[in-house]
Amino acid sequence: MSPSITSRCCGILLPISSLSGESGHGDLGAEAHRFIQFLSETEQKYWQMLPVNPTGAGNSPYSSISAFAGNPSFISLELAAEEGFLEYSDIAEIKDLSVSETADRKRQILRKAGARFQKDSPKRSWEEFHLFLDQESFWINDYAWFCALKERFQQKPWLDWPEEIRKRNFRFWERDLLHFLGETSFYYQFEQFLFDRQWKRLKRAGEEKGISLIGDVPIFVAQDSADVWAHQKIFELDEKGLPIAVSGVPPDYFSKTGQLWGNPLYRWEILKESGYEWWKKRLEISAQRFDAVRLDHFIGFCRYWRVPAGEKTAVTGQWVKGPGADFFSLVLPQIPNLKIIAEDLGVAGADVYELRDQFNFPGMNVLQFSFGGEERFLPRNYLPNSVAYTGTHDNDTLKGWIESGPEEEVQRALDYAATSKSDPDRHWALIQALLESPSNTAIIPLQDILGLDSEARMNIPGTTSGNWSWKLDLKNLDSEIISRLKKAVLSARRAPNVQSPL
Repeated sequence: MSPSITSRCCGILLPISSLSGESGHGDLGAEAHRFIQFLSETEQKYWQMLPVNPTGAGNSPYSSISAFAGNPSFISLELAAEEGFLEYSDIAEIKDLSVSETADRKRQILRKAGARFQKDSPKRSWEEFHLFLDQESFWINDYAWFCALKERFQQKPWLDWPEEIRKRNFRFWERDLLHFLGETSFYYQFEQFLFDRQWKRLKRAGEEKGISLIGDVPIFVAQDSADVWAHQKIFELDEKGLPIAVSGVPPDYFSKTGQLWGNPLYRWEILKESGYEWWKKRLEISAQRFDAVRLDHFIGFCRYWRVPAGEKTAVTGQWVKGPGADFFSLVLPQIPNLKIIAEDLGVAGADVYELRDQFNFPGMNVLQFSFGGEERFLPRNYLPNSVAYTGTHDNDTLKGWIESGPEEEVQRALDYAATSKSDPDRHWALIQALLESPSNTAIIPLQDILGLDSEARMNIPGTTSGNWSWKLDLKNLDSEIISRLKKAVLSARRAPNVQSPL
């Protein structure tokens, strides 16, 4: 039984990709299971992750070719061999490859596993495979065909495919193409079958240790994705499939010209006609994989920044009304086990907070944004029904922020936590201040617990290179860190402003 997101608990933010894995890339294998053990030993209740879908441009988990599929890079070959899908001899060489060489070789090995599965698998395994395909029928075939078509057309965007394929006029597709797709799409289905099996194994391991998983659902999807190709009518596209307008945010803390994300926007009126079916299916699979999800850019459900296609910055956009309460009123009753964290950061306002509170979603507080000078934003004034973070994946690490953040804000934070720049434990003092806030839930990026500097930062918004690459060395999760983190949690339980125990 997972803890309620409104119960008083704490956890750690760590992308699966940041684990070292079998050859330098994080996966669902042994290191992920060892991290579950670390969470249990340090009195944590949550493991929060970034999106677990296939990564897209710039290796970003927020720009995926599918809002439904799991990242095949996360498949553990060791676990696949353990279950009999591979021979251990098949994967011996991968341990000696560099990270850059691993991806292609891993895909070859998984294809070998798929071929073996087709040829030699017992009836029970085939029944499990077809049951999986039936359960995921809303998206799995479109995804597999999309990936196979990308392969056929040298990974070109679907907008550059032949017109009859772009528009999904199946009756005009040539027989040899259909034959190719029939064979090749199986391997993409098989990868998702393996991902699903290994994911469920990790989730069960978490449940046994009392660890719940928190996922991340980006509000928008990539233009070059199976979702847009397969569901063109629900997006603002012209007759050729090009976006009419794209997503972004106005000028803010991170950028003076705003952020031009470039994702196609939804036709919410069309989605409503189907009862928001596409979104409902998306949240259903999220509820199956996770115990709670962070709904990215929650503001967009209230109002979103619409930028005409072709603009160079997001400055010229305008606010457009989103689906609001109508969306959640229709969808939530159909997914009763879905727990949502509303990412209400940025240019939120009363309308956003009203929508959040109408459905009792916990919002977010970020320590690095709390010391701009207004009393109401200080950690001691966080709402209990909220999730508090030292920083998110878009922030600098806590140590990096202390060293290079706005000088006055950093000094206010240090004064608040009764520490100084010269104190080697200054990051622990700030973590303690966060844990002792009234927020029911506290989530700390692992880089902050380890006291790492800006080189461990996950992402710099508005940049397309050098992000999402930080890797954890499990050796750093030593007895000293375990002891220190447990001590911080136990100390927070005794804090005078705490209403219920962590």
